[in-house]
Amino acid sequence: MEITDANGKGKLEYHILIDLIEGKGLQIDAEGLGYEHIYLYNESQKTMVREGKVDAKDEYVLMFEGLSGLQAKDGLVYPALMLDITDSLGKKVLHNPNLLKELTDNGMKESEFLESKFPVTIRFKPYELVNPCVLKAVFEDRLSGKKIHVDGLIHIQY
Repeated sequence: MEITDANGKGKLEYHILIDLIEGKGLQIDAEGLGYEHIYLYNESQKTMVREGKVDAKDEYVLMFEGLSGLQAKDGLVYPALMLDITDSLGKKVLHNPNLLKELTDNGMKESEFLESKFPVTIRFKPYELVNPCVLKAVFEDRLSGKKIHVDGLIHIQY
């Protein structure tokens, strides 16, 4: 943050260092791809999800930041992202085999990819389920087959 006076001669610079603490309960296994941060965020409450407890009325974001290592072909990369949430009896709460289908099919400029974040918005509908639920996400480079697996247990409260 920078504050200057009306004459523009004096200024105050203020820096705040923060550490992003990844949410507890997410296991991340990177197979050839790099990442800076992957976390589950409660968008409604503006807080990180800790201990895997989620309230069904809130909106959540599974965030992928600083992804790297994808193979490019003619300046394009071809990412894919699967999301699956299953209750403890095996019933699907949420499933999408590829949230990035358009990018997987058509590609994305590598330069744009490197500057992008990949938020996955999660909203829950009224649903009879048995906790805990298993969250699985797989981010994949379709050209090289390299992947990042994200797994965690969540307890959905209705």
